[in-house]
Amino acid sequence: GQLVEWSGMEQDITDQKQVELALKDNEERLDTALAASGQALWDWDIANRRLFGDRRWFDMVGHSIEGVGCHDDDWVSIIHREDVALFRERVKEHLDGETPLFYAEYRLRHRDNHWITVEAKGRVTRWGKDGRPLRMVGTVADITQRKRLNSEGVELLKRIETLIREAAAESERDRSVDKEMLRLTRRQREILVMIASGMTSTEIGKRLHVATPTVVSHRRNLMAKLGLHSTADVTRYAMTHGLLEKH
Repeated sequence: GQLVEWSGMEQDITDQKQVELALKDNEERLDTALAASGQALWDWDIANRRLFGDRRWFDMVGHSIEGVGCHDDDWVSIIHREDVALFRERVKEHLDGETPLFYAEYRLRHRDNHWITVEAKGRVTRWGKDGRPLRMVGTVADITQRKRLNSEGVELLKRIETLIREAAAESERDRSVDKEMLRLTRRQREILVMIASGMTSTEIGKRLHVATPTVVSHRRNLMAKLGLHSTADVTRYAMTHGLLEKH
């Protein structure tokens, strides 16, 4: 029962181990790059309709693989219904060879029932002998914040443009009013200042030695000419143009 002889064989697997180490190193580099860019990796087995993603993809939507599943319909089911048609169209265009890359932006329902906007990119990496696509690999990134900032930026630009137009219109109105003021007679300016000072038509009539109805008529015409609608408008106008300071 004692062992007196044994035989076996050895194989040099140095090259194989180096390849394995290189692959592991590449995987670590890829994982680091994806993490730094905020992207997740997905792999679609088109023939069997199975879709796999890395942990970042599931973290992105707050689900686990058990919560979503691996069938491609499971993932389509959490796409916003308004985005499904465009998503399918972009996928079909690439699978039919119409586009060199698949690209789409769409909304996904997070587990907490809010929507996130994602940017997905990918391409077919394996084809069957009959020319049918078998495998597609790509990345997906959460661009919700970027879309929100872009939207806020657009709204801010719109508000700025509106303010510029309003300021330009106001400036044009001011120039128009200033031209009208230059056409005022000395008597009209006196009446304008007295109105701005709070004097009544009767008081103005006594000061100018004219009948009150005449003052009322002058007052009405003067305000219409300058586009003023109340005594407060007249006072503000007089102060803006320094008429009260001069008198």
